[in-house]
Amino acid sequence: LGSYQAAINEANALNKINPSLRTEKDEYIYRSYLGLGQYHIICGEIADNPNTSVGLLSIKLVATFFDNPSIKEVALLQMKEWLSDPSASSNKALQIMAGPLYMYD
Repeated sequence: LGSYQAAINEANALNKINPSLRTEKDEYIYRSYLGLGQYHIICGEIADNPNTSVGLLSIKLVATFFDNPSIKEVALLQMKEWLSDPSASSNKALQIMAGPLYMYD
């Protein structure tokens, strides 16, 4: 618990990873940056485009909220929209990121 930098280092060392696991690896990396409070890295590296997974977007949403709590209502509306979408709601990272966001509601 709390070995965020070690998790980032280990995940970054995985060069030959199955493409289907690459997004999950990235989710662990960015969740570690979230734990370190390095929100600017998350917001700067996760792209807002249709190819970005909802899990990564949810991590970026929480990082943006932690960095700027005044967007709480917008963040909650976006999270609610994702959670009500049947194709997105089963995403593990999305479910995990809903917790801290709703904790501050």
